[in-house]
Order: sequence, then structure tokens, then C-alpha cells
Amino acid sequence: MEKKTHLGTKIYSDLKKTILVLLVITFVSVILASSYFAYEKYSNYINEKRIIDKAVSYAEGKKPAEFFRTDLGDIINLQVWDINDSDQHLLVKVNGLSSVFTQSVQDTYVRLNHVAGKACYFAEAEVKDGKVTAFSCDGKIYDRKK
Repeated sequence: MEKKTHLGTKIYSDLKKTILVLLVITFVSVILASSYFAYEKYSNYINEKRIIDKAVSYAEGKKPAEFFRTDLGDIINLQVWDINDSDQHLLVKVNGLSSVFTQSVQDTYVRLNHVAGKACYFAEAEVKDGKVTAFSCDGKIYDRKK
């Protein structure tokens, strides 16, 4: 009878150690995953900030193309600077936020690919007679100022 009690105690002790080891491994895995996620977020932030800072310094002193929209009586302005480099970057500013895009012209609109920033993530420009007449930022359409 004594051996059965000893065996039960041994099984309980082994199970307890196994669970403790699994908990430690889980805790370490969560810490490592969180650290990696934080590093990636910070790295992306630094890279985007560098791109936006370069675009803003290039656009300084240059006149932007201006677009506007009304939203519940408020007039919201959107400004676009053409960087005119090999990748055809555009700097977009709206509500104090900036975004940088690359562009490719297709028929009657300009397709824009998000590179950095939080002003808008999806953008498109409408072209008529070789001139941009409207700009779409995250689905909101801004008309060209006359």
C-alpha cells in the first residue's frame, strides 16, 4: 500500500514540474513575441518618419496643388506636392498629417501606392485633359481648388 502512495506522489510531482516548465516556456514565448512585435512597430515608425521628413524637406517652399471637401459644414483642405524623383513620390498633407506615395498613371486616373504616413492609406487622383481634377484619400473625394 505504501508503494502506491509513493507512486501517486511521484506522478503528482512529475506533473507539477511539467506544468511549471510549460508555464515558463509559455511566459518566455509571450515575452519574446511581444518584444519582436514592439521592435517591428518601432522600426517601421523610424523608417516612415525618415521618408516623410525627407519628403517634407524637399517640399518646403514649393507651392502644393490644393484640394478641398466640405464635411458637415467644415472645409477640409488637402495639399499635394509632386517630389519629381525616379519613383515619382507624392507628399500628401491633410488635417496636419502627412503621407508619402509613389504614383503610376493609368488612363484617366493616377494610381498611388502608400509608402509612409498616416494622412491616408489609399489614394487616387482623377485626371481630365492632362490635369488632376480630384483627389481621393481613404475614399473621401477632394475637389481641386479653383
